[in-house]
Parts: sequence; C-alpha cells; structure tokens
Amino acid sequence: MPDIGTLVIYGTNGICTVKDRRRDKLSGTKMEYFVLEPVDNPNAIIFVPVENTALISKMKKILVVEDEENIREFVVINLQRAGYV
Repeated sequence: MPDIGTLVIYGTNGICTVKDRRRDKLSGTKMEYFVLEPVDNPNAIIFVPVENTALISKMKKILVVEDEENIREFVVINLQRAGYV
C-alpha cells in the first residue's frame, strides 16, 4: 500500500499524489479509502476504496531515482557474484 505523499500512476488518470488514507462514510457506507490528487488536475479528487483490490491494483508506484540506483547496485553485485562482470 502506498504511503501518503507517494506518487503513483492510477489507471488512465496518470500521475497522482497520495494525499491521504482515511476512514469515512462514502455513498452511505463507512469504508477506508485512499485520496488521490492527479498532478495535472489538482482540483480533482479520486477516492480509491482500500478493500477494492481491482481498483487498488490500478495504483502503480513510480520508481524514483533512489530506487533505480539501489536496483542497479543490486544487479551489478549479483552479476559480479555470478562471474558475469
């Protein structure tokens, strides 16, 4: 599950910021949900119920530079251990 402040790609809505995770009444039912704000349309708000796995699966974490560097280092180390580098 994404942390608050994380950037995600959400379906066809593009890049969104995870603004909050709250438990509130939506459509007459109390539920827990993520609040997403599309980067290109900060006036829009998207509510994604935590228990709806189909909708949650549309949230893809964006790889950030620090992650990319860690992955690259991991790959190089394992290639060296295997004798390829």
